[in-house]
Amino acid sequence: MGELRVDGKPQPEYFLLSGFILSGCMGPVFLGTRTTDVVKGAALTKYFAAYVIDYG
Repeated sequence: MGELRVDGKPQPEYFLLSGFILSGCMGPVFLGTRTTDVVKGAALTKYFAAYVIDYG
């Protein structure tokens, strides 16, 4: 398995996903928010995100 990769790149130092998984025509798809920023100890969510989950 190894290290989790997002878009073919190693994950950032802080990485939080919040959402749900749906079935899609290309396989399972995560749909929700992506948080990569921390300001004064608080996670700051700026982006909506969708990722095709590749188990390979």
